[in-house]
Amino acid sequence: MLTYQMVRQLFPRVRGIVDDSIEFHSVFVDPSQQVKKGLFVPLLNENEQLKIAIEHGAIASLWKEGTELPRYVPNQFPIFFVPSPQEALAAVIQTYRKTNAGNGKMTKFYLTVDISHHNAENRSYDIAVVHELQQLEQKWFGVQQKEGCEPS
Repeated sequence: MLTYQMVRQLFPRVRGIVDDSIEFHSVFVDPSQQVKKGLFVPLLNENEQLKIAIEHGAIASLWKEGTELPRYVPNQFPIFFVPSPQEALAAVIQTYRKTNAGNGKMTKFYLTVDISHHNAENRSYDIAVVHELQQLEQKWFGVQQKEGCEPS
């Protein structure tokens, strides 16, 4: 299971509650994805995305350094400041792969974005970002199959 402590070791610049015992049941990139105890990775620089993600189960988020946090973010809500959310997501997956081998508790990674939904709202994901997500998803499913689990 991915933990607060694991993420904090990768990204020590953090705001909000410090609780190394927090476990992330999911990691997700689409704010409209309903999750349980999720770590949100925003791919667009839109403040509204984080609000939607919190409403859908985010209990923490990565956040691009230098980007102003929205005022609605609760003081206790953990925010991990990162240079690039996409690169940070790759680092999280890499760390998870190394540290979670043989552990029965699994974190689910939701790395797909409903592009039609976002385009309908005049939002657009760069094709390179979508391609990078597909590559990360392939790595993730490779880990699951190696560990004998079903894809999420």
